[in-house]
Amino acid sequence: MSQVKIMMNSKFWLFVLFLAIVSRLSTSINYYEDIDSLRFALSAYDYDVLNNQPHFPGYPIYCFFLSVLLFITNSLALSSSIIGGFAVFLIIYFSQKINYEIFRNNSIFLFLIIFFNPFIWLMSNRYMPDLLGLSLLVSGFYYLIKTQKDSTDIKNSYMLGIMIGLLSGVRISFMPFFIPIFFLLKFRNIKSVISTSILSFLIWFIPLIYITDVSELLNTSINDFQGHFYRWGGTVISDNSSFETRFIKVIESVFADSLGMWWRDRHWITFINTIFLLPFLIFSIVLFFKKKIYKHKLSLTVLVCFTAYFLWAFLFQNIVYKPRHLMPFIPLSCFLISFSFEYLKQLIKRFSIKNILFLILVPYGLITLKLISQHKTPSAISQISTHITDSKAENVIIISHHLMNYYFSKSITKPTIYLNKKSHQNKSKHYYKNGYRIFSTSKLNEDEYNLVNFNSFYHNPYVNKLWSNLSVYEYEVIK
Repeated sequence: MSQVKIMMNSKFWLFVLFLAIVSRLSTSINYYEDIDSLRFALSAYDYDVLNNQPHFPGYPIYCFFLSVLLFITNSLALSSSIIGGFAVFLIIYFSQKINYEIFRNNSIFLFLIIFFNPFIWLMSNRYMPDLLGLSLLVSGFYYLIKTQKDSTDIKNSYMLGIMIGLLSGVRISFMPFFIPIFFLLKFRNIKSVISTSILSFLIWFIPLIYITDVSELLNTSINDFQGHFYRWGGTVISDNSSFETRFIKVIESVFADSLGMWWRDRHWITFINTIFLLPFLIFSIVLFFKKKIYKHKLSLTVLVCFTAYFLWAFLFQNIVYKPRHLMPFIPLSCFLISFSFEYLKQLIKRFSIKNILFLILVPYGLITLKLISQHKTPSAISQISTHITDSKAENVIIISHHLMNYYFSKSITKPTIYLNKKSHQNKSKHYYKNGYRIFSTSKLNEDEYNLVNFNSFYHNPYVNKLWSNLSVYEYEVIK
């Protein structure tokens, strides 16, 4: 049976779904790796947008499925991995359908490079909605292509609208990707997309309004909107990073984080992976001009959608510390590599040499396996929580900034006082006199405090960029 016929078979796709879910279940993690993961984890037990469980806009569709699966499995780790595995399946399935729409063939290589993508695998185990959001973006893009190819088949417009409406309830920050549809589609199709988008938006928005006080939700939305853009959101308005730094971080996110390529201080095998994969990306660009693919109508669609999202992410997302905001470029990169791979394979007549081409995925797969193995080891901040919990002290003081204190307050299981590192002096000394041990995530004044213990904790920043290297200091007050 030919490759195309195999991948058109429903049994094959059931196997892919099974493989995607089982593989992710086998690499589940049992800890809160960062502040965002913690908030989504808490939302599965007690959904409360007003209390940042999770933060606005609430991601209700993702949280709903996470809660349902948690009820069934009684395991947050397994529930998150099931959603992640299903999202991986959708990304592969609709990527293949896009590939078939363009080239009238399917690609085992495209399946493999997405399935073993290191960043996609990590995100499929993380307690976060980003990967499910990416699957809806890819699905929506497929129906956008179908709508463009046949504007008279209105059901594709409806499906596009449904995907956009669902996306708004899973990962609203991916929505700018679809802004160009107002210039790409005919007015009749746009009306269909808008109407179904509104209906699928109301599916999750009405229940959210029902369970949440409307006025408080409005206040929360205003506060979080202002916070995202003007205070803590990592945008060009609130962050001190230069445009040059942000652009370098884009390159690092797309190539190093997303495709496992080399970057400063990375393992030598990532350099081998770069040597293997980068020529395929470059060759795709060459073919783009040589074969005059840029004249194809779809090229404009890809260009404007990804440009719209790039501008949004570059200016208004925290791309310096959170490469997950550039996840929409992962399927595109995989598609480009696969395109040049399949082209070269067609030029090669000998079957044995064709198979040798698949060896380019060996370092790629090894990098993924190493990263998911490291992912199972708790993150630096989770290690600190365990360190303090396991300490002999019965009562402790933790001095840190508010985000870390929030994390510790949900993960440390002994009586603890949380103090802000900018205004802790009088209170920390008071509690110390009453038998509390002092732990701090930063150095304190040596004239007032005596250091009695020090520990550093680390995790690979290519597993998670946030707080990858942290220290905890234990002090006693100088009398």
